[in-house]
Amino acid sequence: MNEMPAELIQEIRGKILERFAKAETVDLSLNTPLSDLGLDSLDKVELLFEIESLFNIEIPDASALKMNSLADIVTYVSNCRGEQS
Repeated sequence: MNEMPAELIQEIRGKILERFAKAETVDLSLNTPLSDLGLDSLDKVELLFEIESLFNIEIPDASALKMNSLADIVTYVSNCRGEQS
């Protein structure tokens, strides 16, 4: 797998940190499970809605169910934008 776009990682990481206070107390790496941030299923849905709005993309439910880490979200957004991931 090629390197993920650093700017995209920072933008999504920033959205997570802005939205979820507990994320600040966790070492938020690409592979940190979203559940480790204290996100319940509603929080995850709200986060993904914000990601959709921020990047003007649609995340189908089937894809959203597979997103369990920052890396999953970055990979999906990167692919939607036609960037290498």
